[in-house]
Amino acid sequence: MVQGSSNVLFRSRYKGLMRTMKLKSTVRQQRKTIPFIPCLTAMTNMLSCWQKNSYDDKACKQQISIFLECVRNSTESSQAAAERRNWWPTEVLNEHLKRFSKKQ
Repeated sequence: MVQGSSNVLFRSRYKGLMRTMKLKSTVRQQRKTIPFIPCLTAMTNMLSCWQKNSYDDKACKQQISIFLECVRNSTESSQAAAERRNWWPTEVLNEHLKRFSKKQ
């Protein structure tokens, strides 16, 4: 068997597996998952208290403070997580990929 013919046989058999590495021109949008709403129960308790007490803030002081504390904690944690994640939106990534592909 000639050495060159085995190379051709290998290429023809595994043609689909031998691809060159290159960037795609766009990035797909991530799947939307059902978001976790951290303060939903506190908000529901506050709204139901308001409804029972004719929207009187004095009667629902405890529920309001619990809800506001929950919102404060969740926004701080989500901002910290976003900074740690270093996430770029798909629109920004696609814009950079378009610019990069024009240079080549």
